[in-house]
Amino acid sequence: MKNTLRLILALLLFLAAIGWSADADPEGPPITISGHVTDTTGSPIIGATVVLSDSDRVITGTSTDSVGQFTITAPDHVGLTLRVSSIAYADRIVALD
Repeated sequence: MKNTLRLILALLLFLAAIGWSADADPEGPPITISGHVTDTTGSPIIGATVVLSDSDRVITGTSTDSVGQFTITAPDHVGLTLRVSSIAYADRIVALD
Protein backbone atom coordinates (compact mmCIF):
# COMPACT_ATOMS: atom_id res chain seq x y z
CA MET A 1 0.00 0.00 0.00
CA LYS A 2 2.83 2.40 0.88
CA ASN A 3 4.56 1.69 -2.42
CA THR A 4 1.33 2.33 -4.34
CA LEU A 5 0.86 5.68 -2.61
CA ARG A 6 4.47 6.62 -3.32
CA LEU A 7 4.05 5.68 -6.98
CA ILE A 8 0.89 7.78 -7.26
CA LEU A 9 2.56 10.72 -5.51
CA ALA A 10 5.62 10.44 -7.77
CA LEU A 11 3.39 10.35 -10.86
CA LEU A 12 1.44 13.42 -9.70
CA LEU A 13 4.65 15.32 -8.99
CA PHE A 14 6.01 14.40 -12.40
CA LEU A 15 2.85 15.59 -14.14
CA ALA A 16 2.86 18.83 -12.17
CA ALA A 17 6.51 19.38 -13.02
CA ILE A 18 5.85 19.18 -16.76
CA GLY A 19 2.87 21.50 -16.49
CA TRP A 20 0.15 18.96 -17.19
CA SER A 21 -3.37 19.48 -15.88
CA ALA A 22 -6.82 18.37 -16.90
CA ASP A 23 -7.58 21.70 -18.57
CA ALA A 24 -4.10 22.81 -19.63
CA ASP A 25 -4.96 23.10 -23.33
CA PRO A 26 -8.72 22.86 -23.90
CA GLU A 27 -8.61 24.84 -27.14
CA GLY A 28 -6.18 22.81 -29.20
CA PRO A 29 -2.68 22.98 -30.59
CA PRO A 30 -1.09 26.39 -31.10
CA ILE A 31 -1.55 28.31 -34.33
CA THR A 32 0.57 31.11 -35.74
CA ILE A 33 -1.04 34.12 -37.38
CA SER A 34 1.16 36.47 -39.40
CA GLY A 35 0.32 39.52 -41.42
CA HIS A 36 1.32 42.84 -42.87
CA VAL A 37 -0.63 45.99 -41.91
CA THR A 38 -0.70 48.73 -44.54
CA ASP A 39 -2.70 51.86 -45.30
CA THR A 40 -4.73 52.39 -48.49
CA THR A 41 -1.60 53.38 -50.42
CA GLY A 42 0.28 50.21 -49.39
CA SER A 43 2.60 51.95 -46.92
CA PRO A 44 3.28 49.96 -43.74
CA ILE A 45 1.61 51.06 -40.51
CA ILE A 46 4.37 50.93 -37.91
CA GLY A 47 3.37 50.21 -34.31
CA ALA A 48 -0.23 49.20 -35.03
CA THR A 49 -1.78 47.17 -32.22
CA VAL A 50 -2.87 43.65 -33.16
CA VAL A 51 -5.03 41.80 -30.62
CA LEU A 52 -6.35 38.24 -30.79
CA SER A 53 -9.46 37.56 -28.73
CA ASP A 54 -12.39 35.25 -28.38
CA SER A 55 -15.90 36.17 -27.28
CA ASP A 56 -14.89 36.40 -23.60
CA ARG A 57 -11.35 37.70 -23.38
CA VAL A 58 -8.19 38.99 -25.00
CA ILE A 59 -5.89 36.04 -25.63
CA THR A 60 -2.74 37.81 -26.78
CA GLY A 61 -1.53 40.85 -28.65
CA THR A 62 1.45 42.43 -30.34
CA SER A 63 2.50 45.45 -32.38
CA THR A 64 3.60 45.71 -35.98
CA ASP A 65 7.32 46.17 -36.65
CA SER A 66 9.14 48.73 -38.80
CA VAL A 67 7.74 47.23 -42.01
CA GLY A 68 4.19 46.69 -40.69
CA GLN A 69 4.53 42.96 -40.04
CA PHE A 70 3.30 40.98 -37.03
CA THR A 71 3.19 37.40 -35.77
CA ILE A 72 0.96 36.00 -33.02
CA THR A 73 0.97 32.45 -31.61
CA ALA A 74 -2.03 31.25 -29.62
CA PRO A 75 -4.16 28.16 -28.94
CA ASP A 76 -6.48 27.29 -31.81
CA HIS A 77 -10.19 27.35 -31.17
CA VAL A 78 -13.43 28.49 -32.75
CA GLY A 79 -14.53 32.10 -32.52
CA LEU A 80 -11.22 33.94 -32.69
CA THR A 81 -11.22 37.60 -33.72
CA LEU A 82 -8.23 39.67 -34.82
CA ARG A 83 -8.46 43.43 -34.17
CA VAL A 84 -5.97 45.85 -35.71
CA SER A 85 -5.90 49.42 -34.47
CA SER A 86 -3.69 52.46 -34.83
CA ILE A 87 -3.98 56.16 -34.15
CA ALA A 88 -5.54 58.07 -37.08
CA TYR A 89 -6.91 54.86 -38.66
CA ALA A 90 -10.23 53.07 -38.29
CA ASP A 91 -10.03 49.74 -36.44
CA ARG A 92 -10.17 46.63 -38.58
CA ILE A 93 -11.79 43.49 -37.13
CA VAL A 94 -11.40 40.13 -38.83
CA ALA A 95 -13.20 36.95 -37.74
CA LEU A 96 -10.94 33.90 -38.07
CA ASP A 97 -12.67 30.68 -39.07
